[in-house]
Amino acid sequence: MKKKKWTAVIVCAVLAGSLFTAMPAEALYQITFDMEIPDGYEQVEDADAYYPIYWRTDHHSNFMTMNNYHCNVLFLTVPKEKLESYRELETQYADFFASFDESYENTLYDDVVQIRLWDVLEKKTNLIEDLENAESKEGIVRKMCQTLREADVIESAEYYPYCAQVVQGFYSNVMTIWNVPKTEQEQLLAAFKQLGYEDVILTWNESTGNYSARASAFQNADGILAATKALEKNYEGAKAEPILEVLDNSSVNASAVDMMNLPLISYGDPDDDGTVSVEDAVWVLTYYAQQSAGLEAQLTQATATEESAFLAADVDGDGQITVEDAVAILTYYAKKSAGLDAAW
Repeated sequence: MKKKKWTAVIVCAVLAGSLFTAMPAEALYQITFDMEIPDGYEQVEDADAYYPIYWRTDHHSNFMTMNNYHCNVLFLTVPKEKLESYRELETQYADFFASFDESYENTLYDDVVQIRLWDVLEKKTNLIEDLENAESKEGIVRKMCQTLREADVIESAEYYPYCAQVVQGFYSNVMTIWNVPKTEQEQLLAAFKQLGYEDVILTWNESTGNYSARASAFQNADGILAATKALEKNYEGAKAEPILEVLDNSSVNASAVDMMNLPLISYGDPDDDGTVSVEDAVWVLTYYAQQSAGLEAQLTQATATEESAFLAADVDGDGQITVEDAVAILTYYAKKSAGLDAAW
């Protein structure tokens, strides 16, 4: 997955009254997807940028962009004394954990392990204009978290449909240059002058093995972006990127779903009689047939219990009631009847 890799110099001071801190999270999210650009900003036309970048119309050095966008983010905390039991379930339900693109673990306060799982969207699909169309694992996450709750191996569990950071800062008049040996300093200076950048000062960083270039022509974003692209095009092997100074880095999260406080679901038992049986599978197949025929489909006669019945019938947690759910219920019932271990 290709991302635009900006070099960032972190600045301690945060702008008071920042544009980001003054806006609601939902609006921030929409800004990054071309749905709402704040007054005074316009989008940078940069086909190589992984995330949209916006800059001030009257001062192109000031920018705003989003980075670190994740979806289906699940935070689990596991007490260290229960970590071994958690690992056993992690192995047992390996398909669930492997369905996430990335994961990260961190030990907190010496006695709790935080486990974070998330998906990363590809370039062509991450520009989602309708939040309702975002890929969601909430059903299967809820099912897995219920299993972990019932096994008493987690302390907390939170699910976020999306999680991102919106960054505000400015382009400095410095760029970083890779893949140019120290011995070619004169040639590199000549390349800059040929491109019209007469007062370039080059500094070699011995520890990182790259150059930094400073010039008065880089004082605005137009200049430094043009210079980086021109240098890469005209000097074979060079990789150049502007240095960004970050003034504000704001998190933008969907509302968390607290998986620990959701009602427990009797999976496979939509008629709520306390047992998983053939009748439950018949309920599911009838619902599916009615829905497929375009008829009004119901699992119960009581509106108040329809949602819980739906969740119980959707045993694979994909948000739909299908033949596969009925098959899973019948398989569970057959195993139980035969005295075998049965689990969802």
